[in-house]
Amino acid sequence: MYEVSRITRACIAHRILGHAGRCKQLHGHNYRFTLTLRSPHLDTLEMLMDFGDIKQFWDKWIDENWDHRTILNSCDPLLKYFERAQKNSPALTEALGESILSYDWNPTAEKMAKFLAENVREHLWRTSKLPTIYEIIVRVEETDGNTASFCMTVQGE
Repeated sequence: MYEVSRITRACIAHRILGHAGRCKQLHGHNYRFTLTLRSPHLDTLEMLMDFGDIKQFWDKWIDENWDHRTILNSCDPLLKYFERAQKNSPALTEALGESILSYDWNPTAEKMAKFLAENVREHLWRTSKLPTIYEIIVRVEETDGNTASFCMTVQGE
């Protein structure tokens, strides 16, 4: 089985809604995201996938969508607070811009890994690369020593 990996980094703030410990507080990490693709097949150039192509969609998506952003659960009361505060403060609106994102899941490393793996699968499907890929593995390193992964088998889709 062949395997290629690409690592990128992003600074992201989050909090875990309902957490009993310190993770309930708004805080940030210097995340490290690793995308690994596995396949028993190589293309006509004898590559699983060109690293430049991986960088083009993997690094670009994380940089444009998550880097220097805050990710919250869509049920988080902080969202309403930020909305009200922005309506009353043009300076806050300018400072925050489009930096607050919400999803219908808690922004844990596990859920981030699954979300990113699904995004990669969709990208590979759109670009006709999926038939040659057997597995997509996304690893999210929140801090040194704390890593979550999501592995998706895609052969035969």
